[in-house]
Amino acid sequence: MPLWDETCSVSVPEMDRHHQRLLDLLNQVNQAIREQRGMDEISTILSEASDYTRTHFEAEEHMLEAYGYPDLHQQKVQHIKFVREIEALRVQYKNEDWPAPVLCTSCYESRG
Repeated sequence: MPLWDETCSVSVPEMDRHHQRLLDLLNQVNQAIREQRGMDEISTILSEASDYTRTHFEAEEHMLEAYGYPDLHQQKVQHIKFVREIEALRVQYKNEDWPAPVLCTSCYESRG
């Protein structure tokens, strides 16, 4: 499972805390799957990850816009892609078509 370290930092403490929380949630999903904790717990963690992702991206986009970030459009595109991947995981899980726990880490790695 990916772990947070200083190479992940974006040098904005609030955003670093957000990213740490998001990575923690994805790791919780992986751990719960590996330990076969059951549908209810995994579903709860996936829902929390999905909700938190949206909250984080909204805050991040607002901050980037306030600072005139030149690649904001591309960042929003990456955010949409990430949210879709999280939602796809939720749907796959609900349909019992779960590919593998490693898929959760690919979401984080594709954050761009």
